[in-house]
Amino acid sequence: MKIAIFDHQLNFGGGTRFITNLLININKFNKHEITFYCDKEKANSLKILEIFESQGINVIQLESLKTQSIIYPKNLTGRIIRKIKNRIVKTKPLIKISLTDEIINISENFDLCYFPWPYGIQNIKTHCPKIATFHDFNFKYFWGVPIYDVVSLKKMNENISGWLNDSSAVVSTNFMKSELLKFYKNVKPESVDVVHLPSLNIFDGKNNSQDQDFYKKYADLPYIVCPVHLCSHKNINIIITSASIINKDKIRVRFIFTGKNTELLTGKCEYLGINTSYSENIVNFENIDSIGVGYISDSEMDNILKNSFAVLNASYYEAGNGVGLDAWSLGVPVIQSNIEEHEEHLHLQGFKAFTFDPKKHESLVNAIENCLNNSELRIKNINDSKKAAKNLKWENAAIKYLSIFEKTVKQHD
Repeated sequence: MKIAIFDHQLNFGGGTRFITNLLININKFNKHEITFYCDKEKANSLKILEIFESQGINVIQLESLKTQSIIYPKNLTGRIIRKIKNRIVKTKPLIKISLTDEIINISENFDLCYFPWPYGIQNIKTHCPKIATFHDFNFKYFWGVPIYDVVSLKKMNENISGWLNDSSAVVSTNFMKSELLKFYKNVKPESVDVVHLPSLNIFDGKNNSQDQDFYKKYADLPYIVCPVHLCSHKNINIIITSASIINKDKIRVRFIFTGKNTELLTGKCEYLGINTSYSENIVNFENIDSIGVGYISDSEMDNILKNSFAVLNASYYEAGNGVGLDAWSLGVPVIQSNIEEHEEHLHLQGFKAFTFDPKKHESLVNAIENCLNNSELRIKNINDSKKAAKNLKWENAAIKYLSIFEKTVKQHD
């Protein structure tokens, strides 16, 4: 069977780590001919192209993405891009083929198409059956601040509805399957498969030597790692409020925020928010308990994670606790909100965590204090979770995906 895998986005962070782990492990079985289509320039910048090539995975450039990146370099502002687009419209179009048309043409030569990230792209009528992984449906909720503007949200809803009409769907938790069926009543439950994912950690505790000391600048005090996006459903405010209470008299623990633009979160946590004036002339971190390091490499993330006191995920809504899975496999305690998708890791997979109500900062304060002070429970959580992590392997996830691939093609024969 010939399988084409298309990732037009190559999302920073979890999205890229997901497809990297999945491709590597599917390829190990050598059962089918796999070709991965993406923006090779971006894959190279994310340092995954060399990983794919070292594993013998065939990576092909999507020419439509290459053309677009030439016209619109990634460092251009939206205003400049709009001016270029207007100029193009007035002259001769430079893009010869759209991404949609390119994928349709490619699909003629394959038995199956798989899309690990069907967001931000219209439904594509491929010549062969297709499968898509739907990570979450956060765009279906309003969290206080919009994630997308009105036009983008309307397009997102139209696109995802289209994908679900003629694609086989895969999700990573039972909760997310229930969400899909709640929002899309026409989808049959038997057409949605659940594949629970192991840790997305590519390095498995063995990172590049150049990043091995990345954590030391913060290690004068215990620190808790908080990977976030600057979105309201990530619930950052409850972390800030809780930190201000825990560190009221003196700084006992630091909170390290990772993710794009988290540099803005450097300062002293106060009840009203982070006092960023502390970050204006940093000599050392003596008076600072919140440090934003921005987007860091997978190797740096692995390093800062495995040397942390704990990992904290305060989200209202997730596909699952990805950073929790990373931490559990490394023997790092996890503090997580008690949302249904997080609880699934505990009750179904056997992991342990310090849990809290994401709507109540008092609950989070108690969970952090418990992690800090209850060493017996902390050690038990670590040992039980490491044991559970050994039973969750990418090899098994790859087998399930391959089974879904084969089933889908068979159903369309």
